[in-house]
Amino acid sequence: MGGMIAQEVVSLIPERIKHLILAGTGPRGGKGIDQVTRVTNKFMVQAFFTGKNVKEYLFFTRTPRGKHPPRHT
Repeated sequence: MGGMIAQEVVSLIPERIKHLILAGTGPRGGKGIDQVTRVTNKFMVQAFFTGKNVKEYLFFTRTPRGKHPPRHT
């Protein structure tokens, strides 16, 4: 619901919002949404044992491009 609210706020007052990043949002009942807790817990354990930031597992694919996303300057 938070992602939907954020989008509505931007549509109502776009002049007040410079940037918006929505991460980890999904439609109610969307495919795989019932697995979010299990997957998140799995990635948190992986991050702990590998010493990596959990965000690497949550927001990037494990492909070569996902492991090294482009840097914005």
